[in-house]
Amino acid sequence: MTFFQTVSQGLSEEVEPDDHDKLLVAMTHMRDVRRRDSTIDASWEPLRGMVNLLRKYNVNVDEKLQEKLENAPFKWEEVKKTAVNARENLGQLQVLQADKIKEEVEDFIARMEEFTHHFRDEAPFKYEVGLEAAYASLDSWHLRLQDVEEEALHFQGQEELFDLTVHTFKDLKQCRAELKLLKLAWDHVSLVQEIFASYRSTLWKDVDVDSMVEETKKVLKEIKLLPKQLAKWDVHQ
Repeated sequence: MTFFQTVSQGLSEEVEPDDHDKLLVAMTHMRDVRRRDSTIDASWEPLRGMVNLLRKYNVNVDEKLQEKLENAPFKWEEVKKTAVNARENLGQLQVLQADKIKEEVEDFIARMEEFTHHFRDEAPFKYEVGLEAAYASLDSWHLRLQDVEEEALHFQGQEELFDLTVHTFKDLKQCRAELKLLKLAWDHVSLVQEIFASYRSTLWKDVDVDSMVEETKKVLKEIKLLPKQLAKWDVHQ
Protein backbone atom coordinates (compact mmCIF):
# COMPACT_ATOMS: atom_id res chain seq x y z
CA MET A 1 0.00 0.00 0.00
CA THR A 2 1.42 3.39 -0.99
CA PHE A 3 1.73 6.37 1.33
CA PHE A 4 -1.17 8.08 -0.45
CA GLN A 5 -3.40 5.05 0.01
CA THR A 6 -2.38 4.55 3.64
CA VAL A 7 -3.21 8.14 4.55
CA SER A 8 -6.47 8.23 2.60
CA GLN A 9 -7.66 4.96 4.09
CA GLY A 10 -6.56 5.88 7.60
CA LEU A 11 -8.29 9.26 7.54
CA SER A 12 -11.49 7.82 6.12
CA GLU A 13 -12.15 5.87 9.33
CA GLU A 14 -14.51 7.49 11.81
CA VAL A 15 -13.03 8.40 15.19
CA GLU A 16 -15.28 8.09 18.23
CA PRO A 17 -14.87 10.71 20.99
CA ASP A 18 -13.52 8.14 23.45
CA ASP A 19 -11.26 6.31 20.97
CA HIS A 20 -7.87 7.75 21.87
CA ASP A 21 -5.91 5.23 19.79
CA LYS A 22 -7.77 6.03 16.55
CA LEU A 23 -7.35 9.74 17.22
CA LEU A 24 -3.58 9.26 17.52
CA VAL A 25 -3.55 7.27 14.27
CA ALA A 26 -5.47 10.03 12.47
CA MET A 27 -3.23 12.75 13.91
CA THR A 28 -0.18 10.75 12.83
CA HIS A 29 -1.46 10.65 9.24
CA MET A 30 -2.10 14.40 9.27
CA ARG A 31 1.36 15.04 10.70
CA ASP A 32 2.95 12.87 8.02
CA VAL A 33 1.16 14.87 5.32
CA ARG A 34 2.48 18.12 6.86
CA ARG A 35 5.98 16.69 7.00
CA ARG A 36 6.04 15.55 3.38
CA ASP A 37 4.05 18.37 1.82
CA SER A 38 6.88 20.55 0.50
CA THR A 39 9.12 17.59 -0.36
CA ILE A 40 6.48 15.85 -2.47
CA ASP A 41 5.36 19.09 -4.13
CA ALA A 42 8.96 19.76 -5.15
CA SER A 43 9.47 16.28 -6.59
CA TRP A 44 7.09 16.46 -9.56
CA GLU A 45 9.16 18.72 -11.79
CA PRO A 46 12.44 16.77 -11.40
CA LEU A 47 10.56 13.52 -12.13
CA ARG A 48 9.05 15.00 -15.31
CA GLY A 49 12.49 16.25 -16.29
CA MET A 50 13.91 12.77 -15.83
CA VAL A 51 11.25 11.24 -18.07
CA ASN A 52 11.86 13.90 -20.74
CA LEU A 53 15.61 13.24 -20.57
CA LEU A 54 15.04 9.52 -21.07
CA ARG A 55 12.84 10.24 -24.08
CA LYS A 56 15.49 12.56 -25.51
CA TYR A 57 17.94 9.66 -25.58
CA ASN A 58 15.31 7.30 -26.99
CA VAL A 59 14.96 5.32 -23.78
CA ASN A 60 11.60 3.60 -23.63
CA VAL A 61 9.48 4.71 -20.67
CA ASP A 62 6.59 2.48 -19.69
CA GLU A 63 3.26 4.12 -20.53
CA LYS A 64 1.69 3.04 -17.23
CA LEU A 65 4.57 4.67 -15.37
CA GLN A 66 4.08 7.90 -17.33
CA GLU A 67 0.36 7.81 -16.60
CA LYS A 68 1.02 7.33 -12.87
CA LEU A 69 3.44 10.24 -12.91
CA GLU A 70 0.90 12.50 -14.60
CA ASN A 71 -1.84 11.53 -12.15
CA ALA A 72 0.27 11.57 -9.02
CA PRO A 73 0.12 15.36 -8.39
CA PHE A 74 -3.69 15.27 -8.56
CA LYS A 75 -3.84 12.31 -6.19
CA TRP A 76 -1.50 14.13 -3.81
CA GLU A 77 -3.82 17.15 -3.82
CA GLU A 78 -6.69 14.82 -2.96
CA VAL A 79 -4.69 13.40 -0.07
CA LYS A 80 -3.98 16.90 1.24
CA LYS A 81 -7.67 17.80 0.98
CA THR A 82 -8.55 14.64 2.88
CA ALA A 83 -6.12 15.68 5.62
CA VAL A 84 -7.65 19.18 5.77
CA ASN A 85 -11.18 17.75 6.01
CA ALA A 86 -10.10 15.30 8.72
CA ARG A 87 -8.52 18.14 10.65
CA GLU A 88 -11.81 20.04 10.57
CA ASN A 89 -13.85 16.98 11.54
CA LEU A 90 -11.55 16.10 14.42
CA GLY A 91 -11.08 19.70 15.52
CA GLN A 92 -12.92 19.43 18.82
CA LEU A 93 -11.26 16.13 19.79
CA GLN A 94 -7.89 17.57 18.81
CA VAL A 95 -8.42 20.65 20.99
CA LEU A 96 -9.40 18.54 24.00
CA GLN A 97 -6.38 16.27 23.63
CA ALA A 98 -4.09 19.24 22.96
CA ASP A 99 -5.25 20.87 26.21
CA LYS A 100 -4.51 17.63 28.05
CA ILE A 101 -1.04 17.48 26.52
CA LYS A 102 -0.36 21.09 27.56
CA GLU A 103 -1.22 20.23 31.15
CA GLU A 104 0.99 17.14 31.07
CA VAL A 105 3.88 19.14 29.61
CA GLU A 106 3.51 21.82 32.30
CA ASP A 107 3.69 19.10 34.94
CA PHE A 108 6.73 17.59 33.21
CA ILE A 109 8.47 20.99 33.10
CA ALA A 110 7.94 21.38 36.85
CA ARG A 111 9.42 17.91 37.44
CA MET A 112 12.27 18.68 35.04
CA GLU A 113 13.14 21.86 36.98
CA GLU A 114 13.21 19.83 40.19
CA PHE A 115 15.39 17.21 38.47
CA THR A 116 17.80 19.93 37.29
CA HIS A 117 18.00 21.35 40.81
CA HIS A 118 18.87 17.91 42.25
CA PHE A 119 21.43 17.35 39.49
CA ARG A 120 23.25 20.58 40.30
CA ASP A 121 23.21 19.71 44.02
CA GLU A 122 24.11 16.03 43.84
CA ALA A 123 26.19 15.41 40.70
CA PRO A 124 29.96 15.13 41.37
CA PHE A 125 31.00 18.74 40.83
CA LYS A 126 33.31 18.67 43.88
CA TYR A 127 36.72 17.01 44.06
CA GLU A 128 36.08 15.80 47.61
CA VAL A 129 33.57 13.27 46.22
CA GLY A 130 36.46 11.04 45.23
CA LEU A 131 37.14 9.18 42.01
CA GLU A 132 35.28 5.93 42.69
CA ALA A 133 32.16 7.62 44.05
CA ALA A 134 32.25 10.17 41.23
CA TYR A 135 32.17 7.52 38.50
CA ALA A 136 29.33 5.70 40.27
CA SER A 137 27.44 8.98 40.49
CA LEU A 138 28.07 9.76 36.81
CA ASP A 139 26.69 6.36 35.80
CA SER A 140 23.62 6.87 37.99
CA TRP A 141 22.92 10.35 36.66
CA HIS A 142 23.36 9.15 33.08
CA LEU A 143 20.60 6.58 33.56
CA ARG A 144 18.32 9.01 35.41
CA LEU A 145 18.84 11.68 32.77
CA GLN A 146 18.22 9.14 30.02
CA ASP A 147 14.80 8.35 31.49
CA VAL A 148 13.85 12.03 31.61
CA GLU A 149 15.14 12.58 28.06
CA GLU A 150 12.95 9.74 26.80
CA GLU A 151 9.95 11.32 28.50
CA ALA A 152 10.84 14.66 26.91
CA LEU A 153 10.99 13.03 23.48
CA HIS A 154 7.55 11.55 24.09
CA PHE A 155 6.07 14.96 24.86
CA GLN A 156 7.82 16.56 21.88
CA GLY A 157 6.27 13.91 19.66
CA GLN A 158 2.84 14.57 21.16
CA GLU A 159 3.24 18.32 20.68
CA GLU A 160 4.22 17.89 17.05
CA LEU A 161 1.40 15.44 16.50
CA PHE A 162 -1.22 17.89 17.76
CA ASP A 163 0.37 20.87 16.03
CA LEU A 164 1.47 22.55 19.28
CA THR A 165 4.64 24.54 19.90
CA VAL A 166 7.35 21.93 20.48
CA HIS A 167 9.36 22.59 23.64
CA THR A 168 13.15 22.28 23.38
CA PHE A 169 13.64 21.51 27.10
CA LYS A 170 16.92 23.42 27.24
CA ASP A 171 17.53 22.53 30.89
CA LEU A 172 17.77 18.84 29.98
CA LYS A 173 20.23 19.59 27.19
CA GLN A 174 22.29 21.64 29.63
CA CYS A 175 22.29 18.78 32.15
CA ARG A 176 23.45 16.37 29.46
CA ALA A 177 26.20 18.77 28.36
CA GLU A 178 27.37 19.26 31.96
CA LEU A 179 27.32 15.52 32.61
CA LYS A 180 29.61 14.97 29.62
CA LEU A 181 31.94 17.71 30.87
CA LEU A 182 31.95 16.16 34.35
CA LYS A 183 32.97 12.83 32.83
CA LEU A 184 35.78 14.60 31.00
CA ALA A 185 36.91 16.34 34.18
CA TRP A 186 36.96 13.14 36.24
CA ASP A 187 38.78 11.29 33.45
CA HIS A 188 41.56 13.84 33.79
CA VAL A 189 41.51 13.54 37.56
CA SER A 190 41.94 9.79 37.08
CA LEU A 191 44.77 10.37 34.61
CA VAL A 192 46.65 12.69 36.97
CA GLN A 193 46.19 10.37 39.93
CA GLU A 194 47.44 7.38 37.94
CA ILE A 195 50.50 9.29 36.72
CA PHE A 196 51.53 10.48 40.18
CA ALA A 197 50.75 7.11 41.72
CA SER A 198 53.19 5.55 39.25
CA TYR A 199 55.79 8.20 40.18
CA ARG A 200 55.42 7.44 43.89
CA SER A 201 55.89 3.73 43.28
CA THR A 202 59.03 4.24 41.19
CA LEU A 203 62.29 3.21 42.86
CA TRP A 204 64.90 5.96 43.24
CA LYS A 205 67.31 4.19 40.94
CA ASP A 206 64.63 4.13 38.20
CA VAL A 207 63.53 7.76 38.49
CA ASP A 208 63.79 9.66 35.20
CA VAL A 209 63.27 13.28 36.20
CA ASP A 210 63.35 14.66 32.67
CA SER A 211 60.72 12.17 31.50
CA MET A 212 58.51 12.94 34.49
CA VAL A 213 58.75 16.69 33.93
CA GLU A 214 57.97 16.29 30.25
CA GLU A 215 54.95 14.09 30.95
CA THR A 216 53.69 16.50 33.61
CA LYS A 217 53.99 19.45 31.21
CA LYS A 218 52.09 17.51 28.57
CA VAL A 219 49.23 16.71 30.97
CA LEU A 220 49.14 20.30 32.25
CA LYS A 221 48.90 21.59 28.70
CA GLU A 222 46.05 19.15 27.97
CA ILE A 223 44.20 20.29 31.10
CA LYS A 224 44.54 23.94 30.11
CA LEU A 225 42.86 23.12 26.79
CA LEU A 226 39.76 21.69 28.47
CA PRO A 227 36.47 23.62 28.04
CA LYS A 228 36.48 26.87 30.02
CA GLN A 229 33.20 25.96 31.73
CA LEU A 230 35.11 23.40 33.81
CA ALA A 231 37.16 26.16 35.44
CA LYS A 232 34.27 27.20 37.71
CA TRP A 233 33.81 23.66 39.10
CA ASP A 234 35.65 22.49 42.20
CA VAL A 235 36.61 19.19 40.57
CA HIS A 236 38.70 21.07 38.01
CA GLN A 237 40.39 23.37 40.50
